[in-house]
Amino acid sequence: MRQSLKSICNFLFFARSKARGYTLIELAIAVMVGGILIGAAASSTGVYLKNQASQTTLNNISIVTASLSNYLIQTGAYPCPAPIDAARTDPRYGIAGDCTDTSVVDGSCGNGYCVQQSDKVWNATPPVGWPASKAWPPTGWSDRARRGAVPFRTLGIREDEAEDGFNTRLDYTVMESLAVVTTYNQKNGGIDVYNNHGTTNGHPGTPIVNSPRGSQGGSMQYIVISHGPDRAGAYSHDGLLVNPCPPLYSTWDAANCQTGSSLTPAIYYLADYAEALGINHFDDTVKYYSSVETPLWKVAGSTSTNLNDLVGAGDGPSMGKVGIGSAPSYAAPSAALQVTPSPTSTGSAIIAENNLDATLLCPYDGTSTNCYAPALNLTACAPDPITHLPTYATGFASGQLVCRPAKVMCPAGEFLAGIDPTGNLICQTVIGCPAKSPIQMCFNTSTGSNDIDTIPAGYLYQVYTTPVDGDSFTKTYQCKSSGAGSANWVKTGQAGVCTCTAGTSPATEACNVYKGDNCPNCWIGIANFSNTTACPGGATTQTYVSDTCQCNSYTNTWTTSCQSGFTGSNNYSQAYACIPGNPTAVGTWGAQTMTSSCTCTPSTASQNIDCQSAGHPAGFAGSVTQTRQFQCPAGTWTGWTTTTDTCACTGGTNYRQIGCTAPQVGTQYQQQTISCPSGTPGPWTTYNSTCGSVIYTWQAISTGTPTHSPPTIEMGSTCSTQGATSPCGSITGPSQYTLYNSCQCE
Repeated sequence: MRQSLKSICNFLFFARSKARGYTLIELAIAVMVGGILIGAAASSTGVYLKNQASQTTLNNISIVTASLSNYLIQTGAYPCPAPIDAARTDPRYGIAGDCTDTSVVDGSCGNGYCVQQSDKVWNATPPVGWPASKAWPPTGWSDRARRGAVPFRTLGIREDEAEDGFNTRLDYTVMESLAVVTTYNQKNGGIDVYNNHGTTNGHPGTPIVNSPRGSQGGSMQYIVISHGPDRAGAYSHDGLLVNPCPPLYSTWDAANCQTGSSLTPAIYYLADYAEALGINHFDDTVKYYSSVETPLWKVAGSTSTNLNDLVGAGDGPSMGKVGIGSAPSYAAPSAALQVTPSPTSTGSAIIAENNLDATLLCPYDGTSTNCYAPALNLTACAPDPITHLPTYATGFASGQLVCRPAKVMCPAGEFLAGIDPTGNLICQTVIGCPAKSPIQMCFNTSTGSNDIDTIPAGYLYQVYTTPVDGDSFTKTYQCKSSGAGSANWVKTGQAGVCTCTAGTSPATEACNVYKGDNCPNCWIGIANFSNTTACPGGATTQTYVSDTCQCNSYTNTWTTSCQSGFTGSNNYSQAYACIPGNPTAVGTWGAQTMTSSCTCTPSTASQNIDCQSAGHPAGFAGSVTQTRQFQCPAGTWTGWTTTTDTCACTGGTNYRQIGCTAPQVGTQYQQQTISCPSGTPGPWTTYNSTCGSVIYTWQAISTGTPTHSPPTIEMGSTCSTQGATSPCGSITGPSQYTLYNSCQCE
C-alpha cells in the first residue's frame, strides 16, 4: 500500500510540474484511487483484529482449563464460579463462591450466578439397562449446575486471562457437587453438550459425548464459553451486560446464554461457526471437560490371575489380592500383595521407599527362616556408613534385605512446609480447631430434649463425623481457616434420619415421566408403583406394579420473541406421532416448523465503559459513554461512537513481580510511575528483591564400583552449577570407597 500511495504522490507532482496546478478531473481520480486503497487497508486491518481476538479467546480458554485441572489436583475439587456481574471494586470479584449454598433455586439466577437442573435428572427415567434395585438418580448425586464467571483470583491467573478477545468475561459452568471437596466424584458430571443435528427428548440437537453412567447425556464436569463477536449474553470487563440473549432456540448459540429459565436443563450447544443472522447463527467458543474413569488394574492374561501390572484379581479366593508376575503357570496370589519372580530371574523385588506396613518381610523361597519383623529390624540392618544413623528394612531385592536411613521429620505439632537452600527442613506450627459443643442431634423423647455431641480439638482440614444418633442420623464438620492463624469447625453436611418407619405404600407417576418423554399431553393414564421403606437408614425402593399408559398424538406449539431490534414473533410447531398398532410404545417427534412475523425496528443502544476499555492509557480515571444504531432493513448494528468522555489523567503507580536473572533465584518487586497530563508510564524500578544463589549437592546417577582410592568429589558435598556432572564417591568403610562414574549437581 505504501508503494501505491507513493505512486499517487508522484502522479500529482507530475501533473503540477506540467500544468502548474490540478484540474478537477485529476483531483477526482486521485481521490477515487486513494479511497479504494484506504478501504482495502481498513478491511485488511479489520480481518487482522478479528483473527487476533479469536486467537486471544482460544489462548485464554486454554489457560483457564489448565488452571482448573491444576486446582482440582491441589484441592480435590473444582472452584465454584465467581459472580458474573460483580464490579471490579466488589470484594467478590474473581473469587470463587460457595457451592454448598442452595439459596438460588433451580432454573433461576441470583447473587451473580444462575442454576440449572442437570439433563440427567431432567430425563427422570433411568437409562436402558439400569438395575431396578438401584436408585435413579444415584444417591448423593447433586442435580445442580452453577454458572458464573471464571474465579481468576482463586485460580491465581491474570484478570485479562479470564476474558475473551472481545473484552467480555468468560462464562464458567460446573456441577455444584464437583466444586465441594466432600462431595467430589469424577463420575458425577451432569452438563450436556449437543450438536445442531436431529432432536433428542424434545430438544433440538444430539448429545456429543455419552455419559459414563450409560444415560443418553449429561456427562460433562464443567464448560467454559466465550459468547463471540456478537457478545450476546456476555458481561463486559466492568461487569455490565453487553447485549441481551436472543430468544431460546432462535439461534443455535441462544441456549448458551439462556440460563435463568426453568424450561432449559443444563444443555449447551457446539455448532458450525456462522456469523449470519438466523437460526444457524453460532459464533461462540466452547470448551468442556468430561471424565471417564480409567481402570488402574490390568489382568496379564485372559485365563490367568497372574499379572504384568498391579491388578485386582477376580471373584474367588484371590478377590481383593494383588499379584505381580508374568508366568501364566503360577498360582493365584495368596497374600494381599505378592511379588512372584520368574524361575530364571533373580532381580525381582518389593521395596517401599516411604511407608511399609507388614507383619513379616520374607524372601520368596518357600520358607520363613529368613524373615524379619519391620518393628524389630535394627539388628538386621547395619547403621548408615556415612551418617552412622540407624537404618530400617524396607523390603527385599534379589533375595537380600534392603535397608534405608531413618527419615528426618518435623517435631510433633508441626508440619513440613518446605526445604531451605541449605537442605534444612522448614517446619510450621499446625493450625488447629478447639473443641466444639454443643452439637445438637436427634430429639430424645425420654429426656424431652435433643441429644448432644462434642467435637474434640482437631487440626486444619480435618473432617469429623458424629456418632450415629437416632435411626441413622449423622453430621459432618471440617476444621477450616478463619484467618489470622486461627480455625473453627464448620458444618459441611448431614445424612440419615432420626426416626424410621418400615413399610410399603402405593405411589403413582405420570405416564410421560414413566415413559421418559417429558410431554404431558402425549400420554393418557398413570403408572402404579409401590414404595418400600427399610430400616435402619430409611432407604426407599420403588417397584413397578402396573400402568394404564396410552400414547396420544399431539402437536406442540410455542412462540418466541424476535431477535434484538425486531418486533413481532416466531411461531413454532412440532407434531408427536404415536406408533400405529402399538399404543403403549414411545412415539416420535417430527421436525419443527416455524413462521415468523418479525419486522426490523430501528433503535439506539448505549453503554458506559471505563477509560482503559476506551483506549486511554493506565493512569486515567472517569468513564466513556458510547452509542450505536440498529439499522433497517439490514438488521445490523453500527459501530460504537463516543458521545461523552470524562476521562482525565490522575497519575498513579503500577506494580509487578518478575523473576531474578539466572543463575540467581527469587523475586524482584518493581514499580512504575505514571506522569500527567500525558499519562506516560515511566521506567520500571526495583524497590525490593529476594534474589540469591542456590546451593546444590552432588548426587549419584550411576552404579557404584568398590575402590581403595578416595574420590576427588565426595557425594553429598555442595555445588552451585545445577545440572553439571562429574565422577564422585562415598565412604563405605575403613580405606574403602564406592566410586560413581557420573554424579549430578542437583
